[in-house]
Amino acid sequence: MEPENRKQQPPLRLPTDDHQCLVFHHIPAKDQRFRMGARGERADEEPRHWVGLCHDYWLGETPVTQADYAALVKMSRVDLPSRASDFKCKPDHPVASLS
Repeated sequence: MEPENRKQQPPLRLPTDDHQCLVFHHIPAKDQRFRMGARGERADEEPRHWVGLCHDYWLGETPVTQADYAALVKMSRVDLPSRASDFKCKPDHPVASLS
């Protein structure tokens, strides 16, 4: 891993079809851990466990909507799940259940 004093990367701006821009911010990996999962609330989120991020990643500034994700699936050359949420027929609602 690089030293903590490295330069912060500028935001990544990706243009969209509707002349907007999706903005992503660089998040550097650190030697920190957090708890993930649930305890007795949802069986699909158990067991509760410690997680650490060992690679840098990019975090979107705004939520990705169902319509945004549908456009990505349509233009993508890779296999992506076609259904990105339990919100049915609500293109302005956020994508959920993807990582």
